[in-house]
Amino acid sequence: MDDFVRDVFISEAESQCRMILGAAADADAALTRPDISSLFDTWRHLETILIASANLSKIFWGNFSESRIREREPVRTVLGVPDDSPLRDRGIRNDFEHFDQRLIDHFAPGKPRLYLGRNIGSHDAVMIEGHHVTDRFQHYDPTTGVVTFFEHSVPIPPLARAAEAILQAAQARRLPQIPPHPA
Repeated sequence: MDDFVRDVFISEAESQCRMILGAAADADAALTRPDISSLFDTWRHLETILIASANLSKIFWGNFSESRIREREPVRTVLGVPDDSPLRDRGIRNDFEHFDQRLIDHFAPGKPRLYLGRNIGSHDAVMIEGHHVTDRFQHYDPTTGVVTFFEHSVPIPPLARAAEAILQAAQARRLPQIPPHPA
């Protein structure tokens, strides 16, 4: 990868980090409002975080082939992104992106059918006939910061912390602006 392409990836990473951090702040703000629109606003911001996090994963690791991982190493190195970054995993973003197939598979004929979607609250707050509901389509627990989609869960705070560190690294490496030439 040449320096120009590397720098374009770094610029895009900075944009995605800004999206994550803005959406995290907006999700927190939406949770303080007592109206029904806050539910939709919170989920809109959470999905923005998940999509931008997956975009960062693509920037830093490509399609996870050995050649792409090697190719993107200069970008990870410049921005100080470790191989075990929480941004690496795209599983839950893929669940949200391919939710239609996830629903078809999950609610196949003969399987138990209980739909609880886009919930916000403690994971053990939902009970039916004295049993905790463990089958969560889209669930967010603001006390832990964990988003769950059926079998996949991801905590949002580590994603935001990783985005903040990457954003700081991207900003620190910018070259100083060249003053305009005197007339």
